[in-house]
Amino acid sequence: MLSYLLILVVGLLGSNPLFAQFPDRPITIINSNKPGGVIDIMSRKLATIATKYEDVTIVVENVSGGSGAAAMSHVHNQEADGYTLLATLKSFISAGLLSEAGLNLNDFHLVACLVYDWEAIITNGNSKVVSFEEIVNDAQRKNGRQRWLGPNTGGLDHLMALETWEQCNIQARWIPFEGSSVTIAALLGGNGVVYVGNAVDTKGRPDLRIAAVAAPQRLLDFPQVPTLQEMGYNFTQQMWRGFAVKNGTPSDRLAYLETLFYKISQDSEWQEFIRSSYADPVFLNHTEMEHQIIKEEASAKRLLTKAGVISNTNTKASKYAWIFLPGFLLLGSLIVFVAFRIRKIKIDKAYFLYIFLIGIPLYFLYQSSLFPNAQEIVDSGPSLMPRLWASFLLVLSIMSLSNFNIEIESSDDAKPSKSYAGIVIIILIIYVAGIATLGFYPSTLLFVTAILWILNYRRPGAVIGIVVSFLILIYLLFEKTLNINLPEGIFL
Repeated sequence: MLSYLLILVVGLLGSNPLFAQFPDRPITIINSNKPGGVIDIMSRKLATIATKYEDVTIVVENVSGGSGAAAMSHVHNQEADGYTLLATLKSFISAGLLSEAGLNLNDFHLVACLVYDWEAIITNGNSKVVSFEEIVNDAQRKNGRQRWLGPNTGGLDHLMALETWEQCNIQARWIPFEGSSVTIAALLGGNGVVYVGNAVDTKGRPDLRIAAVAAPQRLLDFPQVPTLQEMGYNFTQQMWRGFAVKNGTPSDRLAYLETLFYKISQDSEWQEFIRSSYADPVFLNHTEMEHQIIKEEASAKRLLTKAGVISNTNTKASKYAWIFLPGFLLLGSLIVFVAFRIRKIKIDKAYFLYIFLIGIPLYFLYQSSLFPNAQEIVDSGPSLMPRLWASFLLVLSIMSLSNFNIEIESSDDAKPSKSYAGIVIIILIIYVAGIATLGFYPSTLLFVTAILWILNYRRPGAVIGIVVSFLILIYLLFEKTLNINLPEGIFL
């Protein structure tokens, strides 16, 4: 109550020149959903209602990608002046845990939470398993083979599933899909038993049934649906939504925004809008949310670690995985160098290029060996695709390398190659240092270009085109498709 009184006092100071200076231009809300998503619609509604209380223009921009990482990065790259807000979701907590080099909620100041959207366990009304009791019994019969569906491994819905399995002492498999509509279609198609989402997902869908909700009390719109607590499972779970700014935003602007959000939270039109989506309108300021987020982050970390989605030891080891590829290259080149020193072996120059090509799949095989074993929760772990790709590339590289002829030569014939081997080793040493400082991509660009140049590929346009195309392929495959972060260097 005291915090609310302070907010009202701050609101009365709106005529103070300090507050009158902000905002003097539009405020932008960045949200991680595509247009038409839940947080997008909520942000646009808030922008409309805000004009009732302040002479302020709020515009909404969509920056989707990376389970919120793209939106967080965009806001973090702006000035800490209060003019760029991040539409914040509880799912950003797990997103921060899953991204080693990415941002997390600690990089932002959560101004206020305005919505609680309770998690729901949903089933196919036309299947044999509908009620929550039937879900538990079916899971016990299948002994770990029951399928639960939802968007994203490691996301909030997945955390809800993990918590439910733990509380009910059952085992199941988590099958992730891209988006709720695809997941619901899979549920209705018989590809799973349970869909984890929110009550609003059943709106206009009579074929869906809510087996239980993770709310402290029954939802007003679904009085017949039991809560997990009343069935003896002592936990709640909700997707909260709010708005944050970059750390370092001036305190007077934080106070202005908090006051504005409080006024909006008490608006009858806003409350009716939130309740129409079967969610609860709330207002929790930064102080009230701070302790809650700490507890939620600890819980998410525990559940994801227990499930094998994240691992403290593997995370630490993966930071040094970049040493493997340069180390292999140095060892291979050292062997060749020793051979040149004794002047008994002559090898085609392109041999060094294929040594490099063999090193790449070995590097990714090593990286994938550090991935956590998630076979208990999904049909295929995150290491499957990189291992298949790397194994295939390794076989091709070895087959190509086997075509080279190694000839015994006199010492005079081998002398010119001695200096060449030394140059390659010097380049490799620079490359090793470059990965740690410049990062994988710029270092590899320079290294491969230098090797190709030494191998007499003297068409600059073709060389750069080949190398850049290769790096783009690596980026799309590992960074975008498989979400594997390669070393970025100290400048990023």
